[in-house]
Amino acid sequence: MVIMETGNNMKKLIFIPLTAILLFVCQGFAEAQEADSVAFVNADWHWQDLGRKAETGYAQIRLFDSMQSISIVRFPARKYHTSILDAEGKEAAPTDSLAACAGAQFAINGSYFNTRTLEHATFFSLNGEVLGETADEELFRCNGLLAIKRRNGRRMDILSYDPQRTEEYRTRYHAVLASGPVLLKDSREGDFDLGESFNSARHPRSFVGLTPDGYIYLVVIDGRFPGKADGASIPELAKIAGWLGLSDALNLDGGGSSAIWANGAGIINHPCDNRRFDHNGARKVPNIIVIR
Repeated sequence: MVIMETGNNMKKLIFIPLTAILLFVCQGFAEAQEADSVAFVNADWHWQDLGRKAETGYAQIRLFDSMQSISIVRFPARKYHTSILDAEGKEAAPTDSLAACAGAQFAINGSYFNTRTLEHATFFSLNGEVLGETADEELFRCNGLLAIKRRNGRRMDILSYDPQRTEEYRTRYHAVLASGPVLLKDSREGDFDLGESFNSARHPRSFVGLTPDGYIYLVVIDGRFPGKADGASIPELAKIAGWLGLSDALNLDGGGSSAIWANGAGIINHPCDNRRFDHNGARKVPNIIVIR
């Protein structure tokens, strides 16, 4: 309904059908999404060859009416060994330190953990041994599973996570780590509860994804640096994963934990724990995804 002024100070009520209003809003939203996808594809990406068909890339792009700072490492899964490193408790360290000590080529932070004790807070099994269980408070977001079938680490899968099937995961896979939410599955975006501030608010984020042609992507979206890196919501993260051409993608721990590292390049994103837009603010974490 719109109220319009007419002669003699009379007001006339004009009723606009709700369907017309919704159509107008949806059209505007679709146009904004299209503009964002074009901006993403045409961004000034700074790609660096890491050898063996691996690359690292970085760009600052205006998306979703915000500034996004995006770091990527991508590589063909069949040419590398992917695994999950356990460094719980006193062994916890920043992602770059753990990766360098493990002789990795690339690495990204892993899943959620207790920031006080530095113990795993989600289901984690390595070589048949259960190293962590999913805490009740993590179940609202942990609906996915990073699964590595064999010890050679040539294949990684992103699965739906069922807390009642942990014994099956433990016996079927060399390494499994629960996290979430699932951003994409078979190229379809997840169903995100925007009533949860975790999903709707913008934060630094990390995720891992797969392409149909066998590439693995490690991605970090910086945040908490207004005007330089505003961070992303979970639905925005899913959009970015789709624009990268991923078929499956899983959200990892974010905030101060978000860190992506490459041998020879160091931390390539801008971790936020030191409150400076540099590469030195990585937080101690108890598990990381390592690629050798």
